[in-house]
Amino acid sequence: MSSPFARATEQGLKTALQAAGEEVVYRRGDQVSYLRAIPGKSSIDITANIGSVEFEAAVDVQDFLFRVEDLVFGQQPFLPEEGDLLEYQGQQYRVEVLGTEVFRFMDPSKTTIRVHTVRQ
Repeated sequence: MSSPFARATEQGLKTALQAAGEEVVYRRGDQVSYLRAIPGKSSIDITANIGSVEFEAAVDVQDFLFRVEDLVFGQQPFLPEEGDLLEYQGQQYRVEVLGTEVFRFMDPSKTTIRVHTVRQ
């Protein structure tokens, strides 16, 4: 049984997707799924050492929030993988690793995920 906090968080995310969700096409090879998602942005700092020179850069990442139950190809549920493609407002985005993951769960019950992408 989930906690009151988990239920409230899940309901809030579900309501946000219904109210602010936008159409997104999710592709993996020949498989396609039409979803509602909330677009968002994350900014990450990247540091690279090349020889004795250190480089730093800030990178903006396009994120999308999805309901886990909506992630299906036909009848087959799936989770995002690096290299998957999303189409949103005429642009194409590639699912990429941010830190150590391509997505993270947004609530204790794991009903909503944030997928990290970069524009192609």
